[in-house]
Amino acid sequence: MRTDSFAAWVPILQEPFATPVVVGRGGIELRLRTLTLLEPQVEQLLRQSSSSSPTEVRVQQGLLVVVAELLELPGQPVAAAVGVLSGPSAQLQQLVVSPETRKLGIGRQTLMHWCAQAASRNAAIAVTSSTVETQVLLQWGFEIVGRSMVRRLLIDSAE
Repeated sequence: MRTDSFAAWVPILQEPFATPVVVGRGGIELRLRTLTLLEPQVEQLLRQSSSSSPTEVRVQQGLLVVVAELLELPGQPVAAAVGVLSGPSAQLQQLVVSPETRKLGIGRQTLMHWCAQAASRNAAIAVTSSTVETQVLLQWGFEIVGRSMVRRLLIDSAE
């Protein structure tokens, strides 16, 4: 009797069927990809650019990741927004931009695309702790609510 054991497949990369969004024509051209798992290159960026450790689970229920890559360097992330969708809210866990590409608007483009993707998945609000740069988030539509920062994503049709 043969008792071969089979290893479980674990995804490490994801390439959505949809065409990536390209933003910044005429300036810093970015390729924005929306994923539901943390790729190894994204985990490395999170580790290098943040004092906190990246999300431990590579594939997690409700995970929403937006990765920004320079158009001429696909596969090399320069920014990432990572969070989790939970019912009507989206929890932004980390937003990082590589040190060599900061202050170019890449973080804003990445975060705005993450918020748009969360809204397209029926999230009404985005919430994050104040560990993410408070002044920057205030400029990008977030408001301080207690110890958190909140940004409204969907507007009720009844208003």
